[in-house]
Amino acid sequence: MASTTKSAKKVGKAKTSPSTRRLEAKKTGAEGKDKAEKRKVGRPTYRTQEMLKTICEGIATGKSARAMCIEVGISQPTLWKWIGEDAGFSKQYARAKEDCADYLAAEIVEIADDGTRDYTVDKDGRDVVDHDHIARARLRVDARKWYASKLAPKKYGDRTLLSGDEDSPLKVEVTRIERVIIDPGHTKD
Repeated sequence: MASTTKSAKKVGKAKTSPSTRRLEAKKTGAEGKDKAEKRKVGRPTYRTQEMLKTICEGIATGKSARAMCIEVGISQPTLWKWIGEDAGFSKQYARAKEDCADYLAAEIVEIADDGTRDYTVDKDGRDVVDHDHIARARLRVDARKWYASKLAPKKYGDRTLLSGDEDSPLKVEVTRIERVIIDPGHTKD
């Protein structure tokens, strides 16, 4: 008799697969439904406010988005995705770009004012102009001017003045209005 009760217990405990259990839970609306709804698909994000702050600080001090992505350990598409999804971070990033233009303008002045390596001393003890260093400084200034003009064109871009001087502003005068009637059937000989 003991053997019959064991076999009855085995029959009562029919094994079911996990998919069958999920299906049964779905039909009955049993627990686990809340877990399934909250579960996100894909790799978990590790974005933190500290990371976003570091990115924006780097951008504001002239570093590229690529350099900042490498520094914090994310890909550029991830950065662009975060900017597109998070309006607050998008505003922070835009502000950092504006600050970057001002930072570059300050750097331009520093580079232009720094003349410490413009001259070198040759083997005879004479000061010699270091044209390579001067050309490199000019290139650094021009690159920063170009980039600042793209980041803040109203502030640092080239302006085309169409209004004239204060003394002699541009004036538009209509001197003659002429009405010409064209005959479509008439051709020139």
